[in-house]
Amino acid sequence: MSSNIHIKDNTIDNIKCWTNEVPATVVDGVVQNDARGAILQLIKSTSNDNLLAINNDGTYKRNPVADMQIMTASAIQQGLLDDNPVLQTVVNTISPSIVEWASSSNDVLTPQYRCNGDSMHHTVKGMNVIRVEDCEGFTISGNTMNNIENLSDTAFENCSSYHLGASIEDTTTQVGSVRGISVAAVTGYGTEFQSKSHIVSNVLSNVTGRIIIGVDVQGKSESCYIDHNNFDDSFLPRDDVEECYALRLRQFVDSSVDGLQSIDIGPNNGIDESQIEMLNISTDFERMRKLDELHKKMNIGSEWKLGGCPFGRR
Repeated sequence: MSSNIHIKDNTIDNIKCWTNEVPATVVDGVVQNDARGAILQLIKSTSNDNLLAINNDGTYKRNPVADMQIMTASAIQQGLLDDNPVLQTVVNTISPSIVEWASSSNDVLTPQYRCNGDSMHHTVKGMNVIRVEDCEGFTISGNTMNNIENLSDTAFENCSSYHLGASIEDTTTQVGSVRGISVAAVTGYGTEFQSKSHIVSNVLSNVTGRIIIGVDVQGKSESCYIDHNNFDDSFLPRDDVEECYALRLRQFVDSSVDGLQSIDIGPNNGIDESQIEMLNISTDFERMRKLDELHKKMNIGSEWKLGGCPFGRR
């Protein structure tokens, strides 16, 4: 957990970027990861010429990266590479059936793809200009963010399933989303909430994306004060944006309790109720979506002490 974070008086102008979805190959319900955790990528999500390691007829299409991934998987399966702390081969999930398919000149694979992930099958997160997570005591103030644009292509469509680490409010894709300020699993200063964390006096303007959120409070967050932030007309609903909110909270954020533990929204943000979204999400974390049991953990326990990364194991 981090603490006493101060992000103040920065000017962030003219940021344009994009995220490419990487469709993850799925065999028997399992994403095919190589021995270093990268997915076995058969196709690209962009461009018309998108076949990387599979031909139109479903046969294997050789390329150096896929060849190396599959050769390594074969060596693991034959016991030529064992599992030890140095090699860390435990993350390999490439199936023997994939090795057999790639070893044949005429075997046909009908693949399924799991979407909303990157090349390591982390959840696609879109753009986050300022992001603070798992923090005890922070101040985000006096920052100006202007001309922020997400240039990502539309989401990949040939999907059989989606990464379950996705933000619950957007379960299929975040490739085109923009968050100006994103905080998650945060709290105030000190274990006894001596004072609240602050998101104050920030300016966000000229933001473009498929989904636009000015300030997004995620995870099991508490003891935070949000006021005197300025949002321009790009945070008003319009036809070319699927969702647009100046401020978004969740029901399990402690916005209804009194005192230092609460999330307080000040009156001077210059927004009306239509620009605030309170998501109806259960406070029962056991009922939240979980990653498949076959998704292997890389660490023991959880490093997220205040409710977890919003893009993580839900």
